[in-house]
Amino acid sequence: MQANDVQFGAVTLVQLRLLNADVPFAVPRGTEVRLQFNDTLDEVILRAKDAQWLVRGETDVEHARVRALLSQGMPNVLWVARVQGASIAVQAHQFPVGYFMHDAEVIGIDEAIVDDLRAHEQERTSVEYVVQMLAQAVTLPPVEAGRPPRFLLAGTPNKRPDQQQAFRLLGHRWNLDVVRTDDALHVAHVTRSARRNDELKRPVVLVEAPWTFRDETLAGRERGQLQAALAARLQDTRSYLRVWEEYQRLEHERGVERARRMGALPFDERPLFTNGCWRFTLVASPEAFAFMRQQADLTLEASATLPPELSVAASESSSARTRTFIGEYVQCDERRSTVDVRPLRTADLDHAPPERGVLFVSLTGDRLQFERRDRARRAVIAAETPMPQLGPLLEGLDVPRRALPRMEALPPRSPAREVFGGEPTQRQTDAVDVAINTPDIALIQGPPGTGKTRVIAAIQARLAELTADPGRVAAQTLLTSTQHIAVENAASATVVFGLPAVKIGRNRRQVIDAVTSGAERWRQDMVAQVRARLADFPERPLEVRYKRARDLVLRFTGAPNARDSVADVIDEVLTLGEHALRAETKDRLRDLKAVRPSGEPHEDVTLALRAVRALRTEREAFLDDGPASARKALRRLNDAPLTADERTLLEDAGVWSSEEAPPFLEALAHLKQALLTRLQPDTLPGAPVQVPPEVTHALTSALRDLQRALRDDRAGSGQTRSDVAGVLYDFLDALENDPRGVHDAVRDYSAVLAATCQQSDSFAVREFKTKTGHAVRAFDNVVVDEAARVNPLDLLIPMAQAERRIILVGDHRQLPHLLEPDIERQLQASVGDEYQDALHQSLFERLFQDLQARERRDGIKRVVTLDKQYRMHPLLGQFVSDNFYPAGEAFASGRSASDFAHDLPGYDGRPAAWVDVPFERGAERGGRSKSRVAEARWIAAEAKRVLDARPDFSVGVITFYADQVRELLRALQDVDLVEQGEDGQLRIHGAYRETYDRQGRTKERLRVGTVDAFQGMEFDVVFLSVTRSNTLPSSTALEERRKYGHLTLPNRLCVAMSRQQRLLIVVGDTGMLPPPDAPSAVRALSNFHRLCKGRHGRLVSA
Repeated sequence: MQANDVQFGAVTLVQLRLLNADVPFAVPRGTEVRLQFNDTLDEVILRAKDAQWLVRGETDVEHARVRALLSQGMPNVLWVARVQGASIAVQAHQFPVGYFMHDAEVIGIDEAIVDDLRAHEQERTSVEYVVQMLAQAVTLPPVEAGRPPRFLLAGTPNKRPDQQQAFRLLGHRWNLDVVRTDDALHVAHVTRSARRNDELKRPVVLVEAPWTFRDETLAGRERGQLQAALAARLQDTRSYLRVWEEYQRLEHERGVERARRMGALPFDERPLFTNGCWRFTLVASPEAFAFMRQQADLTLEASATLPPELSVAASESSSARTRTFIGEYVQCDERRSTVDVRPLRTADLDHAPPERGVLFVSLTGDRLQFERRDRARRAVIAAETPMPQLGPLLEGLDVPRRALPRMEALPPRSPAREVFGGEPTQRQTDAVDVAINTPDIALIQGPPGTGKTRVIAAIQARLAELTADPGRVAAQTLLTSTQHIAVENAASATVVFGLPAVKIGRNRRQVIDAVTSGAERWRQDMVAQVRARLADFPERPLEVRYKRARDLVLRFTGAPNARDSVADVIDEVLTLGEHALRAETKDRLRDLKAVRPSGEPHEDVTLALRAVRALRTEREAFLDDGPASARKALRRLNDAPLTADERTLLEDAGVWSSEEAPPFLEALAHLKQALLTRLQPDTLPGAPVQVPPEVTHALTSALRDLQRALRDDRAGSGQTRSDVAGVLYDFLDALENDPRGVHDAVRDYSAVLAATCQQSDSFAVREFKTKTGHAVRAFDNVVVDEAARVNPLDLLIPMAQAERRIILVGDHRQLPHLLEPDIERQLQASVGDEYQDALHQSLFERLFQDLQARERRDGIKRVVTLDKQYRMHPLLGQFVSDNFYPAGEAFASGRSASDFAHDLPGYDGRPAAWVDVPFERGAERGGRSKSRVAEARWIAAEAKRVLDARPDFSVGVITFYADQVRELLRALQDVDLVEQGEDGQLRIHGAYRETYDRQGRTKERLRVGTVDAFQGMEFDVVFLSVTRSNTLPSSTALEERRKYGHLTLPNRLCVAMSRQQRLLIVVGDTGMLPPPDAPSAVRALSNFHRLCKGRHGRLVSA
């Protein structure tokens, strides 16, 4: 605060005059000055900084006022109000009392004050900035060098009996209420500065005091202590973070070693084929080809230079490389020394690989992944995250508690309640309560079907609601998960203040950017809702029709383009004009429909352009379908201005039949380029496009008719329902005709930003936050869905960006994070068994246990388990709860059995069935992965019967093995549920991909895959292929693992047996089940078989 910002004290304006007009007064307006009276000379000394001037009152009366002002001896603040030649106006603020404080004091600013101030500010600012800004707002600079700063102090208007020492610091823009507790000063409240009557009534005193302000948030107060505690903990080999640091080191080494096994393969040709693949002709050893054939999901990279990891002369600077071509391996031909690579995204088709270079295993993705992990891990270890207690929390250390106000979870009128579609359960309410009131981390366990997605949506809605200004919530919450599909599912259920979450980033095979696709879905939904609302109105208001016609005509006549059609424009104007157009206007318009704008390309030109673009001019591509593409181009160019030589060249290409490349490929490439230039609309004769004058005149007449009718309509009516319709039509017009503007608006105002854990630290997310007015990279809230599935190293990335709260939602009883078996074995061999618990235990499970133990120490509830499922038949829900969830995590059912009724023939309406496919029908086969043909064939036939009997039902086919997925797909192809695509891949037949739920929304009709592809999904009917059928012994734990394989993993079995809504059909060899009540790792399967023997299930023989 500067002197001219002071608004308090008795204000006096005095007029002074320089005694020596020759001495310039170069003091800017607003500068603080001091006045000292010299009785002997009856003069006044005016001091500003290190300079001084002799002055006196402008008049004798004014001089007497100056003497009186200074002789009172009252503390004051004076500043230059105006300078005009030798005349100076000084404004004085006098205060009744002044104090000089000798003792230094520190005034603390905590989280509550930071949050309060951010609620008033336009942009999200750092804690350091908030502290500095508040200090500057209430602090006047020292009156002279060597003296302490000054403050304007008044009694606080909101004293409490326990805060008798409270006072208010008055400042520029902000006032601070300061209290003393535990012998320390801290800011208790922040208000906007204003000259209100209540403040003017209280005496304001001027205080000189050596007071400073300090960050007293938990981050500022405890960061040093937390750093020391965490550093000590990391010295322990059992440290959770240290274990995962070692895991990542080995993971990185393994990735580089894998790339070195294949090496960098030189290539000198890379034609593009019609299927979108680039074919590289390269120099490679038989071992390199064998390596490529053996790898699953191999990603290759083509570059003109070697990556630093494969270069002998690599340096740190070499890591800054230009963009390279990256694609997925499709196939190789060792005899021809070729490799086919498909770009990862269709959008990358225009980005060609270099003409010559090297092909190698891509390390770009790994490099980015490890960099993001390292940044987050280092910030957590150094306690440099916005939430510095994060590292100690993860290591199980005690942490200080933040002092934050408690907020009600779901008030009666809160919009967050509407998310549940009814009254939330007590546990759902508890989950929202824990999430919004946690001082650091909240953890919500959501067993199958317990509505965790709705809970997430309600939490986000409530957090936005608690923000003081709804207009300033943009990107306050990060919604994240490990996979794009999980992020998209959670984001699609999120609506805050009527707007969806904005997803940043995309799957590598996704063409449309997620920001656009999410906003586009919202836009289309809004269009449907507005159109449904407009169905209540009998017709489109005349004013709306006039605006639409006006905009259409002005654009068409003012800036036509080659795609415009006179007939289409006239038809639209006739439809909009209806009865408002005169008969002669309509007739004239209809007569002109056949007119074409000059420069408008004919449809055959467009078709010719497509055919020319498809001409093959590279050796491999031409030998693929070059003659056919040349014949097609010749047909499309029949009426085009071709020279005799050009036509002959196309004819020769069309009849080429040799297996050798033709000698005219270079000439064909030149012809292709020439034809593309020749056929462009703006180079065709008659360009640019112009609308004939008679068409313009007729359209203008139509607009005049509409204007006349609109004036008559307004003159004869007051405000009617058509005004409401007009607003709705304007909204609809914006939604339909300005999709880019809609996308930008959603981006700028959405409270929730969604991204995968890895991409939450991407440049796109940082850029997005900057565009939405965030001065810091941190998020108020970070919500992680499917948190138990996230690799702890990846989970640290979003957690390290949270400032106020972290909300982890998941279920450690379902699928865990994935480990690389080779790295796990290597780690165990090098450091021993103490690492194993930390590796296999998800960070979610670790916190689930630790936060409950922590609650017994500090009394803060941070963990809630949802206890009512709504997905499946109550009998199946009870089975899942009894077999996979211990006491304290068990759940009941919130819907009746009648909601899950079915009439599928052969099952008598029962929800559970076991289909016995005995060992005699064929044993399992395969090595590490397993398959069983007999099960696949029975499931295919039965799935076909179910889908045809109930086209509205969805079906999921689950197995634990990738080989069995392939066997199932082949069997489903035999019954026409699966078809082969152009790329040779098997996929669900078009007729069986989608169906509709009860609300008319599309849903997936048939899905086949391993259990990993099913978490978070649900289907009316689920087939579970057990696959294992053998005669191996099972006396010991090791023998059990060999006999049953993945069936011994309770997490995977839990997911596989909890995806169904109406009916679960387990298909397998009953002979594999252990005796009843015998200790077994597959007891859940035995219990399900026992359930099917009862009155609620069916036993079927295949």
